[in-house]
Amino acid sequence: MNSDRYRGRVLVTGMNGLLGTNTAHALAAAGYEVRGLLRRRASYRGIASDRISLYEGDFTDVTVLADAMEGCSAVIHCAACTSQNASEEEYSRVNVIALHNLLDTAASLGIRRVVYISSANIFGYGTKDRPGDGSCPTMPPFTSSGYAMSKARARQVVREFRDRMEIVTLCPTFMIGPYDSKPGSGRIILIGYRRRIVFCPPGGKNFVPVQDVAAAAVSALVKGVPGKEYIVAGENLSYREFYRLLAECTGVRSLRVCLPEPVMMAAGLLGDWMHGTFGVRTELSQVNMRLLCTGNYYVMTDAAVDLGVRCRPVEEAVGEAVSWFRHEGMCRR
Repeated sequence: MNSDRYRGRVLVTGMNGLLGTNTAHALAAAGYEVRGLLRRRASYRGIASDRISLYEGDFTDVTVLADAMEGCSAVIHCAACTSQNASEEEYSRVNVIALHNLLDTAASLGIRRVVYISSANIFGYGTKDRPGDGSCPTMPPFTSSGYAMSKARARQVVREFRDRMEIVTLCPTFMIGPYDSKPGSGRIILIGYRRRIVFCPPGGKNFVPVQDVAAAAVSALVKGVPGKEYIVAGENLSYREFYRLLAECTGVRSLRVCLPEPVMMAAGLLGDWMHGTFGVRTELSQVNMRLLCTGNYYVMTDAAVDLGVRCRPVEEAVGEAVSWFRHEGMCRR
């Protein structure tokens, strides 16, 4: 494939998010011009560069999408509703319908390649000894996760457009790193940061440095095989192992207490009762507690070969995230 084919301006949606910001940095470093689509310019916390411009608007608005894509040669679609306590209507509106509108708009404007960011949880997970490799469909308890299932439905949307454009799908695991301004996945760091006692769920997951996922997205513009879905994975860690790594990074001795599954499920029942009785929606739910009790582990296969991705140790990403949170005043020194 001609490496200059997509060397023009690239639209990145969700530019104020963890992956969007790091992807913009990676694109600019690779010589691309970047147009970042985000709701508020002031929410962008990334680097300033003459290669990066910001376009303010809501990516679920078709008119905004058409204007933002004007003059772009490709799109990297990072924006999504990733909350674990959103409504089904919100997941559908943002993660499914808006994706359809984005692909339809891109096709009508003649944009030939879109890199779409999905989730590794559209595939079945595995154990540490036999991690998930993309060969199995979504497994419980993720079949009850509104977020995971909206990403699974979005796969059908992508398939509808395969004859109209080149779509490469990246399926990252749990991303960790700097520029997590909301914060999103970085909350797992802030929860345990410099605490003497850390209560850990009994499950675990695959953690991947966000900068390596951003590098994979840039590589996918040229090297990605259209129609393929690439798992981008790093290290498989239990939550207890992750918090031990965090303690080592911050130089704090901590006691890590693993919460029994019955305690987790009791908390989920309480959350569901609060939602059903008072309409209070929190992340305390039986579904979310089951997710935290599950060890969902993955391995990277084709992405390493096709995209040339090599993930760094998660310890490095945790250290970079901690340094950035400190710089932003989001955690104490």
